[in-house]
Amino acid sequence: MRVTVLLFVIIGFSTIIPVYADWDSYPTYPAYVAMMEKLQADYPELCKVVQFGQSVKGRKLLCAKISDNVHLREAEPRFMYSSTIHGQEVAGFVLMLRLIDYLLSNYGKDELVTRLIDSVEIWINPLFNPDGTYKEASINVSYQTNANGVDLDRNFPNPVGGQHPDGKVWQPETMAMMALADSATFTMSANFHGGAEMVIYPYDCWSKLHADNSWWCYVSRMYVDTAHAHSPGGYMTGGTDGIKNGYDWYCAIGTRKDYMNYYACCREAAIELSMTKILAASQLPIHWNYNYRSFLQYIQQVLYGIKGTVVDSLTGEPIRAKVVIENHDRDSSHVYSLLPHGDYYRPIIAGTYAVTFSAPGYLSRTVTGIEVKNNKATVANVKLVKDWTSITVNGKTAPEIKVMNFKGSILISYTNQKSLTARISIIDMYGKSVRKLTHEAVDGKRTVVWDGFDACGRSVSNGCYAACIETGDSRVIKTFIFVR
Repeated sequence: MRVTVLLFVIIGFSTIIPVYADWDSYPTYPAYVAMMEKLQADYPELCKVVQFGQSVKGRKLLCAKISDNVHLREAEPRFMYSSTIHGQEVAGFVLMLRLIDYLLSNYGKDELVTRLIDSVEIWINPLFNPDGTYKEASINVSYQTNANGVDLDRNFPNPVGGQHPDGKVWQPETMAMMALADSATFTMSANFHGGAEMVIYPYDCWSKLHADNSWWCYVSRMYVDTAHAHSPGGYMTGGTDGIKNGYDWYCAIGTRKDYMNYYACCREAAIELSMTKILAASQLPIHWNYNYRSFLQYIQQVLYGIKGTVVDSLTGEPIRAKVVIENHDRDSSHVYSLLPHGDYYRPIIAGTYAVTFSAPGYLSRTVTGIEVKNNKATVANVKLVKDWTSITVNGKTAPEIKVMNFKGSILISYTNQKSLTARISIIDMYGKSVRKLTHEAVDGKRTVVWDGFDACGRSVSNGCYAACIETGDSRVIKTFIFVR
């Protein structure tokens, strides 16, 4: 068990708040804020406290952002843990504070912790509903709802029931989380509850299974089996020996889990940590021991599956592209590559997949035969070729071109304007220039022939190519199949 060191922050002239309290106690709200700020102060290169909103009563909604380069946006997945959306379900509140401390204090000492902080941008929000938890000064007088009497875990847009499934306006806390999810683009997340002991995977609102149901059963079972190995018999045995599909437990509309999975293209589970919602403070250390290894293993899953970058084939510039698993994805289970690096992350169960990458202004590309193993990462970097057929330059439509096969050669017809020299390039399917042709500066319809040889005079192979014509500030690309 961690050796506790008591530190203090003086607020005003009379209030002394413990910054690191024993892990068998619940902090007051001011102590919680002070603890978060002290963690940032102690580990400024690893931890940044982000206020992503505020509650109805103006209390801070805080995340500890943890990374080896915490002030930079690196090409790595983002992961989030969040607790206590129901104000009286508080075990996860202290366990998440302790997890922040554990990650930071073990960086460079523990191999797994170091790997996670080096490879993942981790966000931890210990207390999502501070008004419900601190309805009064004592945590023992807490409520499920926020200060407006709204259950925040029924207040999110939902695939069933629309934008306001509970008939209430979005609460400040709800809007803050939606904005955070939109800006951060988490690959995986989980939110912690109390009142049961099990991992609940999507969906809550309908009986249809998530496209990644097999993966969800796998990672949920891994979390629970690890908890079972470090806890007494009978712990975390709700549902089917510790895991349960949300709808099979009971139908709930407007949950954050369904929002994150359906609208935010994330993978989020709900994890019930204790049968007692307000867990006795003396029980917090043993529940930490039951779960902390599972906390780390679940984060680690964000590194596995299919990942890579999507870039422009000519410039190498990153692209925001839609990544779809063919004959697999449905109900918004696809993901996107992220800017500014073009990196994407797709957790998925072991198998062999065909993946289609698409983006506005580019030709879609499907990569087949991508093999995935559980607890391993398969890298698939992709270059997309621009489709200039409908691009306008400086508000003007680029000149129309036609490409035809003629006796083993390619006839390229285009319309020249303003007596500008036409710069013509032949590009292969990987975006590499094969041959450059310069045509005379003559107005009107023109035709140029490509003989099927590259710049070194070598005969090219049959396949897909593109003709790129630039005249002044206009440019257009036309794809074609070359057959000798």
